[in-house]
Amino acid sequence: MPDAAREFVARFTDFWTAPSVSRIPEILHEDAVLLQPLASPMHGMGAIRREFEGLFALVPDLRAVVDSWRGDPDELFVSIRLYGHIGARPVEWPAVDRFRLVGDKAAIRISYFDPLPLLPAILCQPAVWLPWWRSGVARPWRSPGRFTNLIPA
Repeated sequence: MPDAAREFVARFTDFWTAPSVSRIPEILHEDAVLLQPLASPMHGMGAIRREFEGLFALVPDLRAVVDSWRGDPDELFVSIRLYGHIGARPVEWPAVDRFRLVGDKAAIRISYFDPLPLLPAILCQPAVWLPWWRSGVARPWRSPGRFTNLIPA
C-alpha cells in the first residue's frame, strides 16, 4: 500500500506545478469531501470546482511545493508550501493536507493551515477587495468552526 500513497503524492506534486480546475479530477474522487479553514465543507466535484475557481481567480499564480509526506492510503499526511500573489503582494503559507485515498484518488482531504498570513494581503490592498469578494473564497463566516460529523466513516 505504500506504493499507492507514493504514486498519489507524485500526482499531487505534479498537479500543483500547473494547477487548474480541469485537472482536479486527476487527484480527487467525484464525490470527494474537502475541509479547510475559511471555507464551507465541499462535498462533490461541483462544490470543489466552484471553490477552486474562486481561489485561482484570487491567486492566479498559485502553486505548491511538497516538502514531505508520511502515511498510507488510509491516512496520508502531505506537508506543502503554497505561494503566489494576491494582487501585487506575494504570499506564502505552509499547510498539511490529510488524505484518505480510495483507489488512486483522494476521497477526503482535510487541510490544516493558519490563514492569518493571507488576511493582510487582502485587507491592505483596496484594489483586491472587489476581486476577493467576487472570488467567494476566504470567508471566515462560512467555516463551520468544527468538523465533527462532517467526515464519513
